[in-house]
Amino acid sequence: MALPSPFNTEINFSRLAADEEIMRLAARLPDWAGRQSTAPADRPVAEAAIRGLYELAGAPQPRLVWIDSPRADSDWNWSEFGTPRPTAIAAAHGVPEPGEFLLPLLSGGQAKKGGWFSRKRRREIWNRRLALWKELVESCGGWWPFEQICLVCERPSQLHLAPEPRPGEDPLRLHCRTGPAISYRDGFHLYALHGNVVPADAVTGERTGAGRPSGSPENLAALIEDNSAEAMARLVGKDLRGADLRGVRFPEGADLTGADLSGADLRYADLSFAEPGWTAGAGARFTDAKLVGADLRHADFGIVGDFIGADLTDAELTGASLGGAPEVGCWLFNGATLVRTKLVSAHLVGADFTGADLTGADFTNARLCYISGSPQPDDVLRHFAQCTWGATTKWPDAGWAEVARRVSDPFGQDSFRVREKPPPPPLPQQPRPQPSALPQGDPFFDLDR
Repeated sequence: MALPSPFNTEINFSRLAADEEIMRLAARLPDWAGRQSTAPADRPVAEAAIRGLYELAGAPQPRLVWIDSPRADSDWNWSEFGTPRPTAIAAAHGVPEPGEFLLPLLSGGQAKKGGWFSRKRRREIWNRRLALWKELVESCGGWWPFEQICLVCERPSQLHLAPEPRPGEDPLRLHCRTGPAISYRDGFHLYALHGNVVPADAVTGERTGAGRPSGSPENLAALIEDNSAEAMARLVGKDLRGADLRGVRFPEGADLTGADLSGADLRYADLSFAEPGWTAGAGARFTDAKLVGADLRHADFGIVGDFIGADLTDAELTGASLGGAPEVGCWLFNGATLVRTKLVSAHLVGADFTGADLTGADFTNARLCYISGSPQPDDVLRHFAQCTWGATTKWPDAGWAEVARRVSDPFGQDSFRVREKPPPPPLPQQPRPQPSALPQGDPFFDLDR
C-alpha cells in the first residue's frame, strides 16, 4: 500500500502532453515536503491551490469541505485509501450530486474536451499545474476532487514508517509494531505492518500459538529484520518454535529449509523472499502456526515440510513451491484452515490436504500431479479426503471441480465434504507352498547318493 499522506496526489500525464523537463519535475513530486508532515494543514494555501487547479482545467469552482480524517465516509472500506462513494459524500454533506470525480482531469492525465494548445502553451500550463500541485502536497493531508464538491483532509497527527524497504519499494511505507501506524486528530487510526493495513489485534492482541521453549531467544522479530539472511541463520538457527513473528519480513535468501516454526504466530508475516539453501534437507515445519494473511508468494521452503493444523486464512501462496518428491514424501496440510487462501499456480505435487477447510480457497492452475490430463476420483480422494469446501472454492480447473463434486457429499449449508478414501482391497490369500520332505542322509556330504 502506498503511503496515504497526502492521498490522491499522484500526477498522471501523457508523454505526448509534456516534454522531458516536465516529466522530470513531475517525478520529483513524491520528494517534495509535506508527504511526511504531521503539522496541522495550511488551509488557505491548500484552498488557493485547489481553486487554481480547477481554474486551470476549466472546471467550475467546487464547494470546499474540510474533514479531520478520511473516515468522513462511514461506509467506506478502510483497508485501503482511495475514492469514496459519491452517494456517501452527498448524504454526509448535503450535496444533491457530487458529480464526476475530477482527479484524472486536474492531474493532467485527461485532456479537456475540445482543447488544443501549442507546445509553448502546454509547457506554461504544466509549469503552473506543477507549482499548484506542489503547494497542495505541502499544505494538506489529501483530497477527493469532484465537480460539485471537493473534500480536503487534515494531515495525520502521527505517522510511523518502516525502516528499511527492499530494492524497488517505496521507502515511505506505514509500519508500527507497538500501536497505530497512522492517526488523525479526530481519533481515526489504522494499524499497518510493512505497508499492509492489518486488524488491530495483529498488532495489539495477544500472541497466539505455543510459548517459546525455555532458554530460547524471545525477541526474534527484531533479530530477524535487523540482520541479513546469513546472520539470522547464525544467530537463531532453525528453532523458531512459538515465536511472535507477526508482520515480520524475512530477509531475502533466508534459508528456512528444515526450520521449525511450529506454534509460531506468523500473522501477516512476509516469507515471500525465503528460500532453501544448497544443502539437501527436510522442509520447514509450520505445525499449528498462525499464518493468517501471511505472504508466502513464490516462497520455496524445501521438500517434505508441513502446515499440519496451521491457520492459513487469507494467506497468499500464489506460485509457492510446495511439491514433494516421490521417493521421500510430500508436504502435509492435514487439518489446516485454508479459508480464502490463494494457491494460484502453486506447485503442490503430492501435497496432502486431508481434513482441511478449503472454503474459498483458490487453487486455480495449481499443479497437484506430475501427469497432466483429466483427474480421476482417486486423485481427488488422495489429495483432499474429508476436506470441506464450498461454492467459493476454486479448483485447479473444470475437471478437478467436476470430480470433486462427484466424490463429495453435502455438509451444512452451501458446503460439501470430500468422502474418505476407501481402504485398499485386501490382497487375495494364496495357499503357502508346503516344503517337501528332505531325503534321508546329508544331501551335501552323503557321497554315496
